[in-house]
Order: sequence, then structure tokens, then C-alpha cells
Amino acid sequence: MAGLHLRRSVLAGFLALGLPGIATASSVSDWHDLAPIVVGDGGEVVAVFTAPSCPVCRKLMDQLPALAERYRVLILPISFTTYDAQRVRMLACAVDQEAAARTLLLHQDVRLPQQEPCDLSAIRARYEKAQELGVASVPFIVRPDGKISRGLRPDLTAWLARGAH
Repeated sequence: MAGLHLRRSVLAGFLALGLPGIATASSVSDWHDLAPIVVGDGGEVVAVFTAPSCPVCRKLMDQLPALAERYRVLILPISFTTYDAQRVRMLACAVDQEAAARTLLLHQDVRLPQQEPCDLSAIRARYEKAQELGVASVPFIVRPDGKISRGLRPDLTAWLARGAH
């Protein structure tokens, strides 16, 4: 029943979003508290809000291997639909988090064994961060200098490089 309550509150929160966009995001240092799926081990941190069923997000996921050496990409799945809310919860509560990451990165729609009870506090914090930033669509990318992109950039590598420290 807690999962159903979370899905309703998440959907209600995003339907109520009408927040103005902002030019930069806050420090990415606290983003690890949002239970991201991490791709790469580079020195620069990039945060990406995505949704499991988003076709443009899937194109972005396909570009991540090329970024993995220079960047540590923090993937933060969120939802705008009931289907995605169920997938986000399933990914967060998966017993095997590596399998959950592969499922998202490879665009698979499979059921994963779940841990119960599941602590969803990091997921709630993820949605609070999305609201704070004005995430109204995905992909929503925050590069190392805090600049944001609403949508996938035609030359993502060049755009990210402009924000390198």
C-alpha cells in the first residue's frame, strides 16, 4: 500500500509542477544521496534525470559509454506516468542493483526480485530535487558547472566539455 501512496503523491507533485526554469543547478556534491545509477568513473560529475519509457532518454543512455572515461554520470530515474512510477520503484527496490542498472541502460522491461520492505527515502529526495530544479520533462541534464539542458543536445560531448572545471 505504501508504494501506491508514493505513486499517487509523485504523480500529483509532477502534475502540479509549473515551476519556472532556472539557469543553473545547485552543487552536484549532494546528488549521491539520491540513489543514482552511476555510469563511468571520470572526474567530472554529470546528473541526468530520465524516465524508463522516454525514447529520447534511451538515445542518451546509448551515448553514455563514450562519456564514461571523462565523466561520472548520475542517472536519476523519475516518473511522469503510472507505468514509469512502477518502474522507478522497481529499480530502486531491486535486490540486485547492478541488474537494475543494466535493465535501465539496456532499455529492458523485465521484472526484478524486490527487497521488502524497501526504503524509498532517497527516491523521495530525488523527486524533491527534481521539483527544486524545475524538471518538467526528461532528459534533464546538469553538467559539472551546474548549467542545465532540457532535452538531449545534438552534440552532447561538446556541450558537456564547455562546463568542465
